[in-house]
Amino acid sequence: MEMVYTAQNVFLATKMQAPRQRSLYVQRPALYVQLQRALEGDLTLISAPAGSGKTALLAHWLSKSVYPFAWLSLEPEDDEPARFLSYFIAALQARYPQIGVSSQALLLQSPQSVRFEHVMAVLSNEITVSNLPHFIMVCDDYHLITSEAIHTAMYFLLEHLPPQMHLIFATRSDPPFPLTRLRAQGRLTELRMADLRLKKADIQTFLEQVTERELDTDILETIEERTEGWVAGVQFAALSLRNHPLPQTFLHSFHGNHRFILDYLSEEVFVRQTPAVQTFLLSTSLLERLTAPLCNELTGQANGQEILEALEKANLFVMPLDDARQWYRYHQLFAEFLQARLRQSDPEQFIVLHRRASRWYEQQGLLLEALQHAASARDSEVLVALLETYGSQCILEQDLSQKVLDWLQLLPERFYREHIHLCVLKAMAFIYSRRPTEAPPWLQRADSLVILDNDTHRLVRGRLAACYALVHLANGEIEQCADSAHRAIALLSEDEGLLYVHVMQCALHAYLATGDVTQETERLAVTALRASRTSNNHVLYLLSLTNLARIQILRGRLHQARATYHEAEHLLSLYPEQPVPPGKAEYAIGTGHILREWNELAEAEAFLQTGLEIQNNTPLLNVELMSHGHMILSRLYQAKGAYEQARGAIESLNLLLERQQFAPYLYARAAAAQADLALMNKDLATAVSWAETEKSEIQPFLSEQALLIRIRILIEQMRQSEETAQAEELHSLLQRMQEDAEAKARQASVLEIIILRALILDLMGRTSEAGIIIEQAVKLAEPEGYIRIFADKGEAVEALLARIQLDYPRRQAYVQQLRAACRPHEKADTQAVPPTLQNSRRTFVQTLVEPLSERELEVLQLIATGASNYEIAQQLIIAVATVKRHVTNIITKLNVNNRTQAVAEARKYGLVE
Repeated sequence: MEMVYTAQNVFLATKMQAPRQRSLYVQRPALYVQLQRALEGDLTLISAPAGSGKTALLAHWLSKSVYPFAWLSLEPEDDEPARFLSYFIAALQARYPQIGVSSQALLLQSPQSVRFEHVMAVLSNEITVSNLPHFIMVCDDYHLITSEAIHTAMYFLLEHLPPQMHLIFATRSDPPFPLTRLRAQGRLTELRMADLRLKKADIQTFLEQVTERELDTDILETIEERTEGWVAGVQFAALSLRNHPLPQTFLHSFHGNHRFILDYLSEEVFVRQTPAVQTFLLSTSLLERLTAPLCNELTGQANGQEILEALEKANLFVMPLDDARQWYRYHQLFAEFLQARLRQSDPEQFIVLHRRASRWYEQQGLLLEALQHAASARDSEVLVALLETYGSQCILEQDLSQKVLDWLQLLPERFYREHIHLCVLKAMAFIYSRRPTEAPPWLQRADSLVILDNDTHRLVRGRLAACYALVHLANGEIEQCADSAHRAIALLSEDEGLLYVHVMQCALHAYLATGDVTQETERLAVTALRASRTSNNHVLYLLSLTNLARIQILRGRLHQARATYHEAEHLLSLYPEQPVPPGKAEYAIGTGHILREWNELAEAEAFLQTGLEIQNNTPLLNVELMSHGHMILSRLYQAKGAYEQARGAIESLNLLLERQQFAPYLYARAAAAQADLALMNKDLATAVSWAETEKSEIQPFLSEQALLIRIRILIEQMRQSEETAQAEELHSLLQRMQEDAEAKARQASVLEIIILRALILDLMGRTSEAGIIIEQAVKLAEPEGYIRIFADKGEAVEALLARIQLDYPRRQAYVQQLRAACRPHEKADTQAVPPTLQNSRRTFVQTLVEPLSERELEVLQLIATGASNYEIAQQLIIAVATVKRHVTNIITKLNVNNRTQAVAEARKYGLVE
């Protein structure tokens, strides 16, 4: 029995070998020529009904071809993206071991979150840059694939096919590819039923070989007419004719469509076998693949290999799958006939045989096959035992959540009353199938079965709490999500793998519930980061980094947050072969957030779109992150004047929210975003209509942005109507909001509130106070390079900025840049206006022989504040030795002798204050 083992998978080698050639076969020279010519294109599609000879044709042609080839025989279980791609790459490696190393690694690390097009991109690159000769890749029985993700990945490969590679699909139905376009481009060759039909001469040759006698012309014509050249039909006729004493009599009963012919001929073949062979055929008919040890397990005999070889010699619908004759398979239609007969004659034995097959596959480590046989037998006891042991592994490591749901659906109700693990497993399967609304009833059932003081229930209680956290995360219920996550962490260990990582992700969102990002909150985030850094869990490390960066954004420290995201980016670069891990979407959206604020709109757009795409394709739904990303993207499009695209971003958010009942603040946030869009598009009436229905006072942090949008709309309404009766009330509200934001260290919120206060004071005629307030905002914003927080409020803020005169030249240049960004219909090109701190830095740095890195600039800023190496290391969360290295580099690049001279030189060019 030949198998291929990797670190995490067991592959059946026979799936990756072309079937052995049969001795009785009609040569098809015309088809061989067509197949040879097809190699000039990209894809050969052999699409025809079952029994048309597709596999045999390819096997014989390839045996004569000068081109090397890789082969993959597909099964129903391969209709899972990660499993399919693993086997696809393994089949290539069976021919070329050096190919597919990086792409296979992507799948091994995190199959449930991988982007399959990315896997194909890596694979295509590996082949393209290799020195491989022209070769052929065959996917046999591709009709068994229904997964949209697999079709998308395969078409991606086809569109980016390496020049050395040619694809061949043998299938009963066309794949969902744009075949018309491929034909027009000359990239597709097709062989269909009409091409594969046996001609009269072919039928005569074949029948006379099998029957070992000459047949009359009328017999040959009748068989040709009734079979229409269908290869399987001709084979069935030949097998019956071989031992039939009166061929003419046989023809009288040879009629009907091919299904009836198959049933009739299968009966004729089956009943002519000895009782021992009949028993063997029935007992092994439920197997997709046959090998002697497995057959012996099912039959209770020891002569499996002997019978298999005898069946092969008798051409009894048994095909060898390898040259060593260790693995075989039945013709699919013949196997189906045998299975139907077994169910009818001995239904209890059918269950017993599936149970034996399941046990054998489990012993071989082939868990999917073990579960499938248990499910096929409707053997609830065995299925429950396997699911309780391996079910979570199937969901978390193999992305088989829907398959697990199918298996669980087979179980009688009583098992859920007796097995708490099944209730949790079903909830988990719903969650990872992106159907979180269907999970709570099963979690509640598990709750009712939990025994709190039972140590054996510790793990299930941990998984139960984890599932609750994930449901809350999907619903945007951040506070409940964090509470459940903390309970789960206390009960689970890192051995839970991806589930533990996802629970940590939930726990890290706790601060979002209150908006409290004080030093204590940041200290806890830094502690979590250090712990994850010293562990071997780089995914948890990535999540900790992105969590800390978001806290830093809320605290108003954009440069520090960008540096933290740089560290996350570096971590991702260390694992280029990894699939998309949890945390990458947060990294991309968070980076886009900062870049949009800095008015670097093109780069920000790319990050935001990438982050939303990643999150949309992950098994778990984080609706808060999706909402956050869509809001930022909408504001980015507003800044570009692309109002239709801005509206589209909000419409996408609304479509997401229509799917289920989410937390109320998410709907309020979406409605506020639409009102904000109307305000930016000068549709004040629509914006005011929304604002007048949004009457709430200070709200939780998650709804803060909606309240600030309402205040902006009311300010604009007062500006245009010159009616300021509400101004004092709104200003008082903003003061209370500022007190809350300051108490919780949300400097970004403080900055936005101060700007709105300045606008209201100006409306009230308190221009001197408004000037002081807006100057305070500029001083607060300039070190971090804020732009859009001013510019999004348009001409009213520009008018305020025009009144202030700052003595510090660089800060005055910053004000000019803000004014330019505030003006409508102007491209806020940062290169066309006086440079900010950031642009001054870039201009000077670019003149150096060896430019300062972003991290070195951050160290330089802290040196200027008088921070010691240890204090810098603590703030940037790096080692003291790393700080010393950065300081040495700074002194060398600035061509100075010490830290003091470095600060002085930097101040000359506005790098530090």
